[in-house]
Amino acid sequence: MRITTDFNLAPNVRYQLTLWFSDYDYAGLLQLLPLNDTYHRFYRAVPLPSTKPAGPLTVTVWTTETAPVPVDFRFIPALSSEAKTARPHFFSYQLTP
Repeated sequence: MRITTDFNLAPNVRYQLTLWFSDYDYAGLLQLLPLNDTYHRFYRAVPLPSTKPAGPLTVTVWTTETAPVPVDFRFIPALSSEAKTARPHFFSYQLTP
């Protein structure tokens, strides 16, 4: 499941990405990837537990590219049998420089 975001990572800036989760079962891997970039010059992965965390998860992200990088998410469920199952939007996020 690909989730398009509305943010870019600027060069030489570190960001805190905060993720809040709903009660939905979302065991798997949440990846941050460059939008429309087959070479994956930027990549970050966050393993997700099957139960809702007690609080938000935070991850530090940045890029060493010389131009801003538009980023989106890709969710890969833990069970391959669930890969084609439609899932509701089960998290919200905030990106803070």
